[in-house]
Amino acid sequence: VGRSGSTTLMNALQAHSDIALPNKDLWCPGSELPHRVNQQLYLDYYGRRVGQPLRSELALIDSFYACHREAAFAGFKLFPTRLPEFAEFARREDVRFIALVRGDLPATIASFMAARDSGRWRRTGEAQSWRWSFDPGTQGARVACKLRELVGDLRGIRALAGPILLTYEALCDPGWRSAEFDAFFGRPIRLTDPAPPIDPASYVENWPAFRGHVLSEAQRLDPGLLSWLDGV
Repeated sequence: VGRSGSTTLMNALQAHSDIALPNKDLWCPGSELPHRVNQQLYLDYYGRRVGQPLRSELALIDSFYACHREAAFAGFKLFPTRLPEFAEFARREDVRFIALVRGDLPATIASFMAARDSGRWRRTGEAQSWRWSFDPGTQGARVACKLRELVGDLRGIRALAGPILLTYEALCDPGWRSAEFDAFFGRPIRLTDPAPPIDPASYVENWPAFRGHVLSEAQRLDPGLLSWLDGV
């Protein structure tokens, strides 16, 4: 899901020569496939690589794998709600999913809001300089839209069978270890200079009201979601 350290994790994976990622083939920030903005660029590139035009997200994914059959590992970042056929893709038995979630749902939405309003989507753990106050009248629709998308991504992750499940909060801990993650890659892979999550109360001026609003809306959209996140 977004705002969960996924780009930083992909950058850590990119440092390993036996892991094939889209960003090693062409300019592909975060190694994200499919992509809302750059989709046609990727369809054209991998279509040329495999010698046939690509007309769907699943064809793009298949062509990426086809280009890297000899790699020890080949993968990419994917948001469930950005792949219409995600349920079909999730049933593939030849793919292992590494799911990355952020346990604090209100903090995730707050980070989205700050990133969009400040224009700073890539950060390295420094304090959030953007300050804002939540106004349901002017910002409620934006929060609701982002929350629906986030809930959709989390539903997709919850439906996966046996993923390697990681959390943003754990990844940010310099002492973090995941035996399952390390065993899959056959080595420890860690973030470079991990920093603890920024407390959203430091930049959302009416944080208790915003947090309560997000939790209430999330409970209405998916009554079982918050308890699932608590158990991750």
